[in-house]
Amino acid sequence: MRRHLDSLRSDRFDLRIDTPGALPSFHRGLSREQVLASIPRIWQEASITATGATVGVRPTADPGIQLLRDLSSERVSEASLRGFQPALTVETAPGRFEVWVRHLAPGSEPPPPEVVNYARRAVRLEYGLPSARRDGAYGRLAGIPGELFTPRLAQTAGTTYSRSGEYIHLLASHRQEAQGALHAALSRFRLPAPREFHQQNPTLSRRESDLAWAKRAHLSRLPAHQILSALAAGRERSHEPQSALRYASNLYSVMLREVAKVSPAAARPPLCAPCRPPPALRSFFCAWLSVSSGQSCGPSAPSKRIFEELKEFSEQFS
Repeated sequence: MRRHLDSLRSDRFDLRIDTPGALPSFHRGLSREQVLASIPRIWQEASITATGATVGVRPTADPGIQLLRDLSSERVSEASLRGFQPALTVETAPGRFEVWVRHLAPGSEPPPPEVVNYARRAVRLEYGLPSARRDGAYGRLAGIPGELFTPRLAQTAGTTYSRSGEYIHLLASHRQEAQGALHAALSRFRLPAPREFHQQNPTLSRRESDLAWAKRAHLSRLPAHQILSALAAGRERSHEPQSALRYASNLYSVMLREVAKVSPAAARPPLCAPCRPPPALRSFFCAWLSVSSGQSCGPSAPSKRIFEELKEFSEQFS
């Protein structure tokens, strides 16, 4: 247990005790010493209540670490060879593993939440999991006997994966570039951001507000890719990247139909210039595409209609 906690490299931990037939109980914000001192008592109480109790652990309020569950040894080895080494690996059943992946060193300056969301999504892909799959919250604590198997430590590096700098810093720099271009465009067209527009119209729901903002931006002749970028950016903090993209493209399509009063099949965004793809939207997403899959979508790649471009991007990583 000591090696397990040390490898998570956190000052505070949360515990979850699951007992069959009862609601889970939680112990939050414990120091390493408190965890080690309380585990024998907690486990004894849980074992008296019922057999098959399990103890889960996680670092308290640490956005830089990610838990992936139910992995084979082959998946873990392949991801490690590509530069996505686990900080901690726990065998929870014969041949099945939980992996803690550390994106940021403890105490380092965290990037924007949406950047961490993209990094988490990419790491899931590297470990052969669906990119939109929800991460685990509590991992099994090694050394606590289970009904059929006692979880044990398989690997305890405790460090960030070797490509973490490439993912986090590249995504953060492209995110900053995209945000700068978007803010400049909104200022040039004298438009508020979707969030600000919603604050100015509190009686509208968020979707109604975003739709009204999209209409205003469209009639102000804000370029289509900037409208999509602004709508997606307004959702990224609380939603998965793919969900934000899907929301933006769907809302943009609805807006076009309402403005033009045309059928859904005819509601398509205008063609982009054939050799100059939208810089603000494409630069950020293409950066992620290049580091996560090795594919290229640089400035020389021919552009397609924005709606179809986002649809293809979404389908590729679904």
